[in-house]
Amino acid sequence: MRPIIRRNVIAISALLGSLFWFIDGLLDYFFFFEGSLVGILFTNVPPHELYIRLVWFFGLLLIGVFSTRIIEEREEALKEKQDLEELLRSVRNVNQLLVKGKEREDLIQETCEILYKTKGLKHVWIALFDDSEELIAASQSGLEEKFEPIRKKLRSGTFPKRIRRAMDESSTLITRGSEGISEDWPLADECREATTVTHRLEHNSKVYGIISACLPEKVTDEELGLLDEVAGDIAFGLYNKDVEEKRKRAVEKLARSRKQFRRAVQLAPFPMMIHAEDGEVFALNDRWENISGYGEEEISTISDWTKRAYGEERNNVREHINELYELDRRIDEGEYELTTKDGSKRIWDFSSAPIGRSDDGRRLVLSIAHDVTERKRIEQKVEKERDRAQRYLNIAGSIIVLVDKESKVKEINKKGCEILGYEKDEVIGKNWFDNFIPEKVRETIIEESRKPLMEGAIEEAEYYENSILTKDGEERIIAWENTPIRENGQIVGTLSSGIDITERKKMEELLQEEHDRIEDSFVQLAETTSRVLGVRDPYTEAHEQRVAELAKEVGSRMGLDEEKLLGLYIGGVLHDIGKIAIPETILTKPGELKDVEWDMIKSHPEVGYNQILEDTDFPWPVAEMTLHHHERLDGSGYPDGLEEEELTTEVRILGAVDVVEAMSTRRPYRKARTKDRTLGVLEDEKTTKFDPEVVGILVDMIKKGIIQFGGK
Repeated sequence: MRPIIRRNVIAISALLGSLFWFIDGLLDYFFFFEGSLVGILFTNVPPHELYIRLVWFFGLLLIGVFSTRIIEEREEALKEKQDLEELLRSVRNVNQLLVKGKEREDLIQETCEILYKTKGLKHVWIALFDDSEELIAASQSGLEEKFEPIRKKLRSGTFPKRIRRAMDESSTLITRGSEGISEDWPLADECREATTVTHRLEHNSKVYGIISACLPEKVTDEELGLLDEVAGDIAFGLYNKDVEEKRKRAVEKLARSRKQFRRAVQLAPFPMMIHAEDGEVFALNDRWENISGYGEEEISTISDWTKRAYGEERNNVREHINELYELDRRIDEGEYELTTKDGSKRIWDFSSAPIGRSDDGRRLVLSIAHDVTERKRIEQKVEKERDRAQRYLNIAGSIIVLVDKESKVKEINKKGCEILGYEKDEVIGKNWFDNFIPEKVRETIIEESRKPLMEGAIEEAEYYENSILTKDGEERIIAWENTPIRENGQIVGTLSSGIDITERKKMEELLQEEHDRIEDSFVQLAETTSRVLGVRDPYTEAHEQRVAELAKEVGSRMGLDEEKLLGLYIGGVLHDIGKIAIPETILTKPGELKDVEWDMIKSHPEVGYNQILEDTDFPWPVAEMTLHHHERLDGSGYPDGLEEEELTTEVRILGAVDVVEAMSTRRPYRKARTKDRTLGVLEDEKTTKFDPEVVGILVDMIKKGIIQFGGK
C-alpha cells in the first residue's frame, strides 16, 4: 500500500473517533448533564463518559491501523502471485525456446532476454564452459558494458570466488544484499540491495556452465525453486544439443569411413567387389578389373558378371550369390573357375562377408577373391610327380643300398644304379660317402644320420633327406628310410631305401615362393593401409613403420621363428590403424591434448579391432595385437585390462616397443623424450607393466645406439 493511502485511512479513523467524541458530548450536554458545553466536551468530562469516549476514539484508530495492515498484506500476496505467474510464464517461454533447437549462443542469449523481461529481475547472465573449464559462450541481459569484467575473467580462467563456488557446488548459491559478496565479484555494487542467485547448469553429472540472476532483495522460495527449474531445463537443453552434435559427428565419421573403406578396397592387392541384394555392383577395385578384364561399365550387375565369367554355370553361381545376402558373418566360399575377358581360364578362391546396408536399406556384401590359378597348376604338377613316384615304388622304383660298417657299398638295386648313372659293379665295394655324397654335406650326414645308426642310438628306421652325387656330377635329392643291420646282436651296417624327390623339392620351392609372394602381399596390404592413414597423420604412419621394425628386431633377439617375426612386423604396421577414425585435428594438434581428446585417441585399439581387423583372415594374430597393444602386465592397460599370462608374446613385445618408439620421437603435442628418461621409465615399470625380457633387449638396444632419440 502506498504511504499516502495509509496516512488517509489512519486520518479517517482518527476523524471518526473525534466525531464520536463530539456527538457524545452534545448528547450529554442537552440531555444528561448540566454545565458548559466546553466543560462537558473537554474540561469537565464525567469520568465514565471520558472512558467511553477514549475507548471509542482509540478503538476506531486501531481499526484504521489494522485495516491498513490487512490491505498491505493482501496487496503483497497479490504481488507475489503476479510475480510468480510472470516467472512461470518465463519458464514456459524458456522451455519453448529449448524445443526449437537453437544454436548454443542463440539459446542462452534468448533465454537471458526472456528471464530479464520477468518483472523484478535486475539482470541475468549465462556462461558455458567445456570440460577443461574454458569459456565457450557467454550472454547477458540488463548489464550491457558492466558484464565485460566478468566476461574477461571467464576468458582468462581466473574465476571469482562466487563463480568458483557455483561451479563446484550442486546447490543454489544465494546471497541477500551485501551478505556473502566477495571483494573480487565485479557486480558487487549492482547486487548490494538485491538477492543474487547463482546455479550451475548440470545434467547427468556433467556441468555445462552457470546461470546468475539479480532479483529484488525479498524473494520467495517458490521463485527460487522456479529459477532452479530453469537452470535444470537449460542444462537438459544443452545435453540434447550435445547428443545431436554427437549424432551429426557420427554421421560425418561414417561418411568418412565409407570413403576410406572404398579407397582401401581400391588399393587392395586382391580382387574385391561390393554388391547389393538386388544385384547392383556398388564397387570394383582395380585388381578385379586387371585380372578378369571386366570393368564396372561391363559388369554393373551380378547378372552381367555371372553371364560373362561363368557361362553355362551362371545360374548355379547366381543361386549361391543370392544366399550371401542372408549372411551374418564371413564365410569362405571355395574355388571357382571363371573365364576372363580374353578367354583364358582362372581359378579364384572367394570369401564374402556382410558389410551392412546401403542408404536406401539394401543389404551389402563384400566379396574378396584370391587368384590361385598358378598355385593350382603347381599342385597339379606336384600331384603328377607323386603319382609317378608311386608307380616307381610299385615296381621297386626306390633306390635300395646296403652299406657295411666301413661305409662300403655291399649291395645296390637297379633303380639305385639308374639314379646314380653307374653300372652296379662300379658301385659295389666303393665308399658310399666318399664317392656318392657331395663333400659339402658329407660330414653333416655322417654326424646326424650315420653315427646314431651305427652306435645304436636309433633302433627304428628314420626319415632323412640328403643329396647324392651322380656320375655326370648332378646332385639328386633322396628321401631315405634308414635301418641298422644286426648280426649276432652287433650292428654291421645299414640298409637304406630312398626315393628321388628332386623334382618334388623343386615344386616345394615353387610353392614356397608362392607362399612368400602371398606373405609379401599381406605386408604390402598392411603397409598400403598404413600409408592411407599417413595421408591424414604422417606421424602415425612413421610411428607404425618404426614400431614394426623395432618389434621384429626384438622378436628376432628373443628367438622367434621367421613366421612369427613376419606377423609381428605386420602387427606393428597396423597396430594404430584405429586412428583412421580419429579426427585429423586431434592427431596433428600441437600442444597438450584435452581429456576428451585423449579419450578419443585411446579408443583407437577397439576401433581398429571392431571396425577394421576383427574379421580379417591374416595367418597371424594381427587383430589381437591391434586390440591389446596398450595392455600391461599389471592390468593397468586398456581396453580390457588384461594382465600377466593373458598377454601373448607378440602383445608384450609390441606394447613395450610402442612406448619406447613414442618416447624417442617428437609428437605434435610434445617434444621427444630423452634417452635417460626413457631408460628410467623402462627400469621403473619392468615386471610391473612390461615383460622383463623385452625390457632387457630394449635397454641394450638403446645403450648401443640402435634406437635413436630426438631429445638429448
